[in-house]
Amino acid sequence: MEIRFENIIFAAAMWVCAFCIGGIALWIAGRNKPVCFWRGRAMRSQEITDIRAYNRANAVMYCRFSLCFVTAGIIAPFNLIAGVIFIVTASVLGSFAMTICYNGIYERYQRTGRLSTRK
Repeated sequence: MEIRFENIIFAAAMWVCAFCIGGIALWIAGRNKPVCFWRGRAMRSQEITDIRAYNRANAVMYCRFSLCFVTAGIIAPFNLIAGVIFIVTASVLGSFAMTICYNGIYERYQRTGRLSTRK
């Protein structure tokens, strides 16, 4: 079996994506303010009961998603089509899974009462 150059390029792109998503996870884990999954939504500290645990849970969620890109990067040098199919499937299903996971994280750490923005 021959490893082709385009397979290596695709694998490298997957690892760069995994590195970027992992970097986001590290950034989230190190924050002292809550980080919202939804872009453009301002998250107030008063909404969350335990900010460190909330951010840590979000960071773990992002790390798990980055593993999809690492896996595609491992598959791709040997079979480019399988790597592409894997990452497309993992990205589509992963985006739904991340949404469900984030909603669970938010509900777990959401402060109940008047300050809550969700019901």
